[in-house]
Amino acid sequence: MYDRMIETSELASSIIVVLALLYLVAGLASPSWAFAPGRGAVVLRSGLAMVFAAVLFVGVIAYTHSRPDGPHSAKGYINDYFAEQGAPPAQPVP
Repeated sequence: MYDRMIETSELASSIIVVLALLYLVAGLASPSWAFAPGRGAVVLRSGLAMVFAAVLFVGVIAYTHSRPDGPHSAKGYINDYFAEQGAPPAQPVP
């Protein structure tokens, strides 16, 4: 579940960045093509879209890594270590 969430957010962030770059190029060529009052507005909107894409991706990564059964949880790392050593998994401390 978490792997699919990460892949989907990666795809969504990539699409947002590509669209923001296309908007930036079109808007800098002619602000009327981007339906903007000026080039400054085009740069601001593109920058905000890219920041949104970064926040989206980092937020999903932080969420999935904070879950106890997530792909990079500390519990998973500890259990993997003990499995490699041939020992039983670590018991939780009460």
